Amino acid sequence: MKLTTITFATCFVVGVGAGWAHLDAGPEPDGPARQLARQEATIGGARIAVSLDRERVRAGDPLVVTLARIERPDGAGDTALRVALLEEDGSMMSRSMPPPREVMTREVTLGARPVMLSLALAGKADDEFGAEPADPLKTAGSATRYTIVVTAARPVDGAGIYLPAFAYRPEAFQLSIETPAAGKDEDVVELAVRVKSLAKATLEGINLSVSSSLFTITDRPRLESLAPGEEVVVRVTGKRVALPLDNMQADAPPLVLPPLVLANGWAEYGGTATAWASLDPDSGKRVRGASEPPSQRGLMY
Repeated sequence: MKLTTITFATCFVVGVGAGWAHLDAGPEPDGPARQLARQEATIGGARIAVSLDRERVRAGDPLVVTLARIERPDGAGDTALRVALLEEDGSMMSRSMPPPREVMTREVTLGARPVMLSLALAGKADDEFGAEPADPLKTAGSATRYTIVVTAARPVDGAGIYLPAFAYRPEAFQLSIETPAAGKDEDVVELAVRVKSLAKATLEGINLSVSSSLFTITDRPRLESLAPGEEVVVRVTGKRVALPLDNMQADAPPLVLPPLVLANGWAEYGGTATAWASLDPDSGKRVRGASEPPSQRGLMY
């Protein structure tokens, strides 16, 4: 069976799960949060760890893949590995996803010392958007999904590591979430989202959606236009609700999930933008956040 076929069948289960196994790194105020994705597996008789220095890069920029041997049976030699980069087409709204295509493959020999590879994620080409050249204000914020696949150079079983990554086009506008006032359950709350133009042309028809585990929000504000460099504050109202519990640990007491606020923007002319913020469950103060989704599940591609 071809690697692309195997990955097509497994990456949405294995690969996405791997993307959640972050080392907790603080996000930058803007741009990609440098959350290190890491996965381990036994490949070719050795226990291997594969990590990415970040999950999202601007289209055309590289990310660094590090392969390290955790343990190896005594007397065994080096491990021959195959590293492949798969690019996926389609979108989250597609009824069926086409199989990914292999855009790069490399064989490496892994010994006691880690091996580092720099992989450039080109992203979707202009002519693949249906226009030549593509209008940057129509493609802004879009992302192309990749999967980094590590297997034995000559696999004898299905063992492998699958890590997702994204190449995104620069956004034409930026969202940021302001910290809401503290309160208690059932309180009415006002949440402010800043919308700033990063473009040199007027953006049109920006629709906003704000969701949270801490509030019920039904407002769907819209900006008819946003001038170059203009920044406006959009306010939505909601009601505080009890925080959800993490019931996935059957033998442990339920844990309160950290409140998360997610703001999405879709422009009729200006692409997309997203911001997120996690809040302290007691004080309501902002703990972490960035002008991007907290995970690949929030990306439109």
